[in-house]
Amino acid sequence: MPEYFTSKYSKFTKYIKYFLVISSSFFILFLIMDKIVMPLYVRLGDEIEVPDVTEKTDVEAVLELRRYGFEAEITVQKYDPYHAKNIILSQIPEPYTRVKKGRKVVLTRSLGERNVIVPNLISLSVRNAELELSRNNLRKGEIFYNPSAEFPEGVIISQSYEAGMVVRGATVIDITVSEGPVSQKSIVPSLQEKTLDNATRISRDNKLKLVVIDALINNDYLPNTILIQYPQPGDTLSSGDSVLVVISKIDSIARKIP
Repeated sequence: MPEYFTSKYSKFTKYIKYFLVISSSFFILFLIMDKIVMPLYVRLGDEIEVPDVTEKTDVEAVLELRRYGFEAEITVQKYDPYHAKNIILSQIPEPYTRVKKGRKVVLTRSLGERNVIVPNLISLSVRNAELELSRNNLRKGEIFYNPSAEFPEGVIISQSYEAGMVVRGATVIDITVSEGPVSQKSIVPSLQEKTLDNATRISRDNKLKLVVIDALINNDYLPNTILIQYPQPGDTLSSGDSVLVVISKIDSIARKIP
């Protein structure tokens, strides 16, 4: 081939290669824009924030989600003592998450407080009663104390809600605890300067015993007069307890002097 034609052919081939490279580059760029960039751009344009529908009623939540272009589905329901029935507790996706319009939002709805049956607390200790109340989603209230001849000290003898009653969860249950048998109390009477016979009768009337522990010479009083007593008048004793006394006596030598 003549040199002239060889040179022209070489230049033509070179231009063809440039054209093919440029054409291929534009084609690849077109594919990237069409298959990757534009779909991402389109999807990004469709993404919006999910509204916060927690603390709303189920009807309000569904209507608001639909207004923003989302589907709503209530899939979980559970008891909750702090929220009324039909209140939305949580949502997926979470509030203010950016997602594609039309996505399904899964909701959890409250069933309100669970009604429970009051357990029998009679004859239980306070500690065991607290555990029983906790297991039944109930709360211990005030503790009162009363004497009881039927129940030993420290056990529960009554409760503010009877066993078997149906109440709302977290209801407060007051209890009354036994102090043991009734203890009869007696007020110590004043026995000083009374004769021993009179003091004995007074003590017996007050369900107390009189015990003479000593006798002191005292010529200012007749013999067998109460000089000292213990406990003091006004103190409290249990029935059958003793009052200790010291009585007077005269000097036997002085009595013999004419």
